Amino acid sequence: AGERVYDVSFGGGEHYGVGGSYHCFAGKNASRALAKLSFDPEEMKPPVKMDDLSEKERKALNDWIKLFQEDKLYPCVGMLEKET
Repeated sequence: AGERVYDVSFGGGEHYGVGGSYHCFAGKNASRALAKLSFDPEEMKPPVKMDDLSEKERKALNDWIKLFQEDKLYPCVGMLEKET
């Protein structure tokens, strides 16, 4: 989410693992999809476009980032490289 990579396997395996409701987000830059509250795989295809998000979508993404940062179950394990 955003520029960070979170390990959701610790506390979110049932959600992000195979068969889980959020499995489509695992292993991908899901920032745009999270912002748009979308499960559409097209939203996660690189390069992930972020510059056309509405203010409401940016707030939704920030809410997800806040959740991941505050939830001790999802540690930040890295940073995304800039897509070209």
